[in-house]
Amino acid sequence: MELSHLQKFAQERASLELSHHMQSELSKSVGLDNTVMTMLRVVQEALHCAKVQVYYWIDTEIHLEDAMGYHTVVERINDPLVNRVMQDRICCKSLRAILRRIGDADLQNNSDWAYPLICEEELIGIVKIENAFEAIDHLQPYLEIFFSFAALSLKAKRLGYTQLKQMKDLLEKEIIYRRASERDLEKSKAELELRIKEQTEHLAATNSRLQIELEERLRIEMTLRRSNRSYQALAACSQLMAVAESESILFEGLCQILTDSCGYEQVHLHYAQFSMERHSSSSFSGIKSGTHLSISLLAEIEDSVLHSFNPVLFPDISNDKRLDQWLESFAASNMQSYCIFPFHSATEERGVIHLLSTQTNAFSQDEVQLFKEITKLVVNALAQMQQKELRIQTNNDLIEKSLELDNFFNLSHDLLCIVDDQGNFIRLNLAWERLLGIPTNILLNTPFRNYVYPPDIPTTEVQMQALLEGKEVVDYVNRYLDSHGTIHDIEWRALMHDGYVYASARNISERKKLEATLSHSLHEKETLLQELYHRTKNNMHVICSMLDIQAAELHDEDAKASYAEMSVRIRTMALVHQKLYQAKNLSRVNMLDYLQDLVELIQKSFNSKYRYINIQVECSDIQLLIDSAIPCGLLVTELITNAFKHAFQDSSIGTIQIKLEDCGESTLKMSIRDDGTGFPANFDPRKNGKTGLAIVYGIAEQQMQGKVNVTSDANGTVWVIKFNAQLYQERV
Repeated sequence: MELSHLQKFAQERASLELSHHMQSELSKSVGLDNTVMTMLRVVQEALHCAKVQVYYWIDTEIHLEDAMGYHTVVERINDPLVNRVMQDRICCKSLRAILRRIGDADLQNNSDWAYPLICEEELIGIVKIENAFEAIDHLQPYLEIFFSFAALSLKAKRLGYTQLKQMKDLLEKEIIYRRASERDLEKSKAELELRIKEQTEHLAATNSRLQIELEERLRIEMTLRRSNRSYQALAACSQLMAVAESESILFEGLCQILTDSCGYEQVHLHYAQFSMERHSSSSFSGIKSGTHLSISLLAEIEDSVLHSFNPVLFPDISNDKRLDQWLESFAASNMQSYCIFPFHSATEERGVIHLLSTQTNAFSQDEVQLFKEITKLVVNALAQMQQKELRIQTNNDLIEKSLELDNFFNLSHDLLCIVDDQGNFIRLNLAWERLLGIPTNILLNTPFRNYVYPPDIPTTEVQMQALLEGKEVVDYVNRYLDSHGTIHDIEWRALMHDGYVYASARNISERKKLEATLSHSLHEKETLLQELYHRTKNNMHVICSMLDIQAAELHDEDAKASYAEMSVRIRTMALVHQKLYQAKNLSRVNMLDYLQDLVELIQKSFNSKYRYINIQVECSDIQLLIDSAIPCGLLVTELITNAFKHAFQDSSIGTIQIKLEDCGESTLKMSIRDDGTGFPANFDPRKNGKTGLAIVYGIAEQQMQGKVNVTSDANGTVWVIKFNAQLYQERV
């Protein structure tokens, strides 16, 4: 008993393992055919049977398959076991009943089994198991489920096959129909392609015409839009220029119009004025929202690319090499087109308009023409503003000048008046009231002759007649009587213009008194100065006489010669004072007369043998101050004396030439030439000369601040001295 339980437990466990194996194998199968074949193979392996087959029906056909994949269609079933189960299929209610029936003793081989496959009470097929070595009683619960699934799979396969066959028939009919349809379609396709080609060509031609018409319409619309913007901009500019009162209002409004009406993203206007009165520069901008270029950058580009008064266009900034170095700035601001438009007025004003747009090719020739018209309006407006400013300034200046003239006329200390051709006062200033002691309102419209001192009326009438004849009266003096009977000397300047005499006069009574006093004083001083020159000359002659007396008592010839030279020098200076005493000009000496008299004096002062030396004087009309004339005379004296003593030591015949000439720029040149023996060899007059030559260099270079040049040879000696004639100022 215990053994049967163990066997039963072992069988159930084996059955469970077989069931799991069967389910695992079935889960791996794909498709209905694979399911049936897998079922047969699993049953064969599970029951360790020799062969497993299945019979099933599809329409009128009987199909036979086994676990090895064999498949055939049979006309009828010859297996009695299968026929037995097939005969009882209608009355079979369950698998158990069938199993009991096929287990009857009348079956020949109890190891062969036949199982009906029933689905929804319909016999789908029969599974035949041959030579099953395992008892199948304990597998009945699993075989029921297993064969139910197999029956369901076969029914699905049968239904699919039936549908497939039906579909095949339908497909064959459809293929025949489709082939006929394809032929019709090919024919229709050819006709359709022909019509399509014709329609395509027609549509292409129509599309081309429409494209041309569309482009033309777009161009016309763009032109109309631009024209409309242009007219709006021109109208706005005209209205602005009619009301703008200043340059700043004009340019700010212009920038706003170009951004609003013309649609540019950024407008910048730079304007400068150059004139004698002022030099100014102003900048104005109009900017829409967004990133824009800086004014300094636009000025840098302007300086780089603008070289004339012609516009500079950049239709596509990104492809324009002229703007390569600024491409990053343009890209950052998203600007695609750029225009620099210069303008200038008839005067010195200069202006430049910068226009920027985010669209390429934004500036057409019509817009360039628009800018020209706008700049003409701007220039005209500027001219009108300048004319208005000029008129205002002129009126202000006239008012100011009129006030200044009125103030000048009324506040002047001179006597100013306007007289008609009849000699009546038309206008006169307050100086007349102060002079005559009569109010100006009484003097108006009265003849000026009423106030002239009676003895001077005839000469005054002569001057009035000269004025009526168109002549100008200058420095005419007559006398007027004031209300107190005092006589006043009046000096006149007058001329006739548009029938009126415009005159200015000055009371010179005090001046005439002062002139008389000065004249008397000057005469006294001239007399005293002449007396001074005369006394100085006499004193110098007394000194010379004393030197001559002293020299007569000497026995040394050299000492006598020195006294004689000293006497000549003193007489030279005395001669200058004599000339001034005798001349009308008490400050300047006529050098020609002075030199001629000086030469005669020198010749008389030496031995009689030198009286035959010919001394020639050449001098133009040169007048020197006493401070320059005395040094010149001393130079001539020393050089002639030196020539007598050395150049003509062994001869009493020779020539000395003295020449004084004006070299211009206040410079005089004095040259003294002799034809004597000349200087000895290696003789330097500056180093080796005695007192006389030392005096020459001292006077010429130190006192007269001149330059000395001397040349000497066997033909004689030439002294040339240049000095400034204006070194001293006139004191008398």
